[in-house]
Amino acid sequence: MCQEEGTGGWFHSSGGFPSPRGAAGRRWHVLSVLLRQRRAELEKLRQRARAVLDEIAELESLRREWPTAASGESATGRGMSGEAFWSPRPILGFRCWRLTRQGVRGVVQVWPQPRLEAFCPRGPGVPHDSPGCRCGVYAFKEAGALLGQRWGASSAPLVHGLVVLTGKVVEHERGYRAQRAEVQAAAVLRPNGVAWGSESAWIEALFASGEGPDGFGGAEARPVRGGDSSRRAVEYLGSEARRFQEAWTSESKRG
Repeated sequence: MCQEEGTGGWFHSSGGFPSPRGAAGRRWHVLSVLLRQRRAELEKLRQRARAVLDEIAELESLRREWPTAASGESATGRGMSGEAFWSPRPILGFRCWRLTRQGVRGVVQVWPQPRLEAFCPRGPGVPHDSPGCRCGVYAFKEAGALLGQRWGASSAPLVHGLVVLTGKVVEHERGYRAQRAEVQAAAVLRPNGVAWGSESAWIEALFASGEGPDGFGGAEARPVRGGDSSRRAVEYLGSEARRFQEAWTSESKRG
């Protein structure tokens, strides 16, 4: 008697029915395979749970030290009330990140590239200007507001940046919440000095490296003499902001 195609030995010439011993053995084998698979899936879930718990702990730490924490204030103003507007000219802002092993990380998330569009589960119209909603990409109005920013317990280097805000923008006393932001210049604050740049290739490499502060070799740090690295970074970003505004004004007049 020929074996039925695809049965893999389940049928025998004695009558076409599995023997008791063979059926029990195959059932035991199948259950063992399924058990190993489920245990492997469980271990992956445990690892994911541990990673999520670590991220929750980090976010809670960041939130405790961020100016918005207990008082309901935002990093961009004393309250969340603000005026929404669309501007015909680019809006410049200043913000900071951490240079971590996971990438360039803001307060809430990693920026996989030097541009980000805000998302809100409440739906379209980000950033919402309704009471109680804090969505949007945050930025200060003045570069000097970055001085003294030491949010989070992490020892990872700070990255200060100049960003152009586009789309819908909500203005607050000290800054903005925007629909979109793109980095125009950045400064990495390192123990041995400051590494900065405004070249698009350098900025792309900084955000895309994913290698952390030790692995990113986009530029050598400039030694700091006669002042702290944060102040040097702020001075650099302020000069870049003025240069950007002058270039944009000149192009507008020619156009």
